[in-house]
This record gives sequence, C-alpha cells and structure tokens, in this order.
Amino acid sequence: MFNETPTLFGPSIIETKKLNRETLFKILVHAFKNIELTDLVSMLYSKVDAIIDFNKLCEGQRTGTNISLLFNPHRLDTATNKSKSILESFQDEKYIDGLARALLAMYENNNKLSARALFKTALGIGVQDVQYVNEFLPYVARGIYKAYGAKKYLIHVLAGVDV
Repeated sequence: MFNETPTLFGPSIIETKKLNRETLFKILVHAFKNIELTDLVSMLYSKVDAIIDFNKLCEGQRTGTNISLLFNPHRLDTATNKSKSILESFQDEKYIDGLARALLAMYENNNKLSARALFKTALGIGVQDVQYVNEFLPYVARGIYKAYGAKKYLIHVLAGVDV
C-alpha cells in the first residue's frame, strides 16, 4: 500500500503504508468470492511442493502432510460436527475478517514466513472455529509399515507369493 504525496519541486514522494485489517479484509473478500476447490488447493500446495516433500519423506523426514491435497482435496470441503468447511467459510465475511486478523497478527510476529506459509498456518489454527480436517500423517504410516509390514511384504514378494 502506498501514499503518494505531491512535492513543490517535481516528482511525488511515495511512502509505504502498513497493510491494515480493513484493507486486507476487502482484498480477501474479493479474492475468495466464489473460489473453487482446485483454486484453493493451488494457493496452499503445488506439484513441485509434492515432489520435494515426497523425496524428503523417502529420506526419512517427517513431512508429506499436504501431498494428498493434490489427489484428495475434499478435506478442505469437509465440514465438521461444529463448523462449516474451509471452502464454504470463504463465503462468510465474518470468517474472512477473522482470517485477516490472524494473518496480520502472524505476519507481525514473524514476517519472515512466506505468504503461503502464513495462509496455511492461519487455516490450521481454526479461525472463527472453522477446523482444518487432517488426514493420517504419511510419516506415521511409513513408520508403521516399517515396523510391522515391510519385512513380511518383502518376504512374500521374494518368495513369489501374491500379496
């Protein structure tokens, strides 16, 4: 946001203006009006993110929680017992106002986070009591498989037994 101040001697002086909640609210209302599920997913995660996260997951890192958004995005369109879905909430101005408040507060506390990271975090904290529906963590599944299933499966495959 900029304020332009004319001067007596030529070009105007342009000063930056801090983004405020009211302005951010108006921008978000416009940006999220009639948003589609695929558009929301693309704001949160990409195929490149998934490739990198899958590689990290294969290296043993605790990651991959958003990979399924690309092929299973309905969790953003899933309501809980007590709240609307995230996608549905984007049509509610009260939710958008809460989201603007959360985004600004988080930005002021840690402005080194990317806009995408701020957005994901804001959705995850449950703005206006709207919950983010999580799925089973891939690294937990990997650990269970390694502990209980990998050896048995490998033995069956090596023995030529259909599993």
